[in-house]
Amino acid sequence: MKIAVIGVGQMGSAIIKGLLNQHEDDIIGMNPVNPRVSKFAQEAGFRLVNSSEEVVSKKPAVVIITTPAKVTLAVLEELAALPAHTVIISAAAGIRLADIAAILPTNPLAAIIPNIPVAVNAGTIGLALGGHVMAPAFDKINHVLTPLGEIIRVPESQLGIVGTIGGCGPAFVDVLMDAVNKANG
Repeated sequence: MKIAVIGVGQMGSAIIKGLLNQHEDDIIGMNPVNPRVSKFAQEAGFRLVNSSEEVVSKKPAVVIITTPAKVTLAVLEELAALPAHTVIISAAAGIRLADIAAILPTNPLAAIIPNIPVAVNAGTIGLALGGHVMAPAFDKINHVLTPLGEIIRVPESQLGIVGTIGGCGPAFVDVLMDAVNKANG
């Protein structure tokens, strides 16, 4: 399956790492030209493109949006030529499924709130499904997300709760472990 990750920042990189750990899929990353991202793509072994047009031309089965909220809708407008069967998964906090549906009204939609441990396939992912998610689209969503960690399916209104707990939990454990290591020093 061809999977495109739009935005290769912290979360996009973590998702790509997790996908590459578990999938034999064709992973495409899209990001503006950035030496750090280019080096990551070369080292990790995924295809990197720099424009929405290139993503559309690749016809991915699933697109995961990890762009900052302030640019997400503009990026989605550039992806409006994607086929109607392409599943759109948004990890852009603050962007509602209704906002995405206004741009891509026929595509199956989902919103996720993942945490950084998805990079090592031990994440927690809040998942809310949008319109047009029937069995084939749901199967694609599961294929992509299940290897990344535990999926907690919730209404869209509760994604923030999952994100707060899932995002802060690993950070708290990291701080605690660091303190224990320093104390045993």
